[in-house]
Amino acid sequence: MIYIALFIIGALTLHTATYGVMLGLGAMPGVYYARQHLLKIEVARFHLYIYTLMFVSGIIMLIKAFTQNLSQNSPRAAGNFETGSSPEPVA
Repeated sequence: MIYIALFIIGALTLHTATYGVMLGLGAMPGVYYARQHLLKIEVARFHLYIYTLMFVSGIIMLIKAFTQNLSQNSPRAAGNFETGSSPEPVA
């Protein structure tokens, strides 16, 4: 019922709904197989998975933070203060 209301007020478009359904249908087999695998492994292996995932995620966050900080300190990001123009967005 809420989805009909979201369609009526324009908050949920057909494109967005289709994308969500396709993403959900694609994720369902992955969730099923992951659950089956996690039920079979030992606790030590699960801990190894989690610690590895946390380590890799931390490294990725640090890399993104440093590269984003470097791009914000670049002359392009500083803007032209002589003409008073604002900086262009950095992608």
